[in-house]
Amino acid sequence: MSNNFVIVSNQRCGSTWTITSLGNLENVNTDYETKWSNDLLINKQADHHIFLKENSFEKIFSNISKNSPSEICGTKFVFDFYNPLPFNDYSFFLNKFKNVKVIHIKRNYTDILKSKLIGGVSHTINEDTSNKNRKIDNWILNNKTRYLNVQEQAKNKTDIIEFDKTNSFLINLFLNDIIASALNSITDYISLEYENIQHSLGALSSFLNLKSTNEQLKYFFLKNPTIRKNTVKYKDSFENYESLKKNSELLEEKIKKLSLENFNLTDILGFDKKNNKIILKI
Repeated sequence: MSNNFVIVSNQRCGSTWTITSLGNLENVNTDYETKWSNDLLINKQADHHIFLKENSFEKIFSNISKNSPSEICGTKFVFDFYNPLPFNDYSFFLNKFKNVKVIHIKRNYTDILKSKLIGGVSHTINEDTSNKNRKIDNWILNNKTRYLNVQEQAKNKTDIIEFDKTNSFLINLFLNDIIASALNSITDYISLEYENIQHSLGALSSFLNLKSTNEQLKYFFLKNPTIRKNTVKYKDSFENYESLKKNSELLEEKIKKLSLENFNLTDILGFDKKNNKIILKI
């Protein structure tokens, strides 16, 4: 198996920070945000989006290496927040990942909800370490002013988001992580916690067989990354926040256990055709 890799995560889990940091290392080349299909996008396709349903990772890596031939190529697959992956596509999806290494990044669900629903999508890029050949970097640079405005506006949001709405999104996040965890049984896989990435750089380096030193890793991830992490502390503007938090903790604990196991996705999830909904078997 090659060392080419895919970062798999929900939105707002640091996938852009991770992919650009790794891509700034010697002999590593990264780009694109891989989505499943255009049908699942809420907004129009961005320059750095590429759709996996109609592509292979081999083709995506080939496009990346055209800019700068490297020993290792990487991209990221980000699940759609609002529209879950169609149940009938699950097997097709998993088969796409054979023969690539998978880095599954997980994050506290309530923090994802705060970042997505209150903070909005916002990135701050460090132009000194950005890569002008990368579509991701150029997209963020071109949207720099808009991202900064989003961050400022988010600080003043006072709306309380209904519990039923946030809890439904919570279930979507959980389903996405179940699907990602199923990749453990079909390819080389490592699971990382967003909150603990800075302490997992050694494990990540060993997993990808990187030639870079720990100091180089720390430099691009922590001291001078391309993407500066958003340090804004968003309010708990959710109805029944304590209940939402409790549900989140229960689901996160289940995902933590599944990430360490090999399992068949059909043993965990089913589909109720009559009511057109996914059935959890755990």
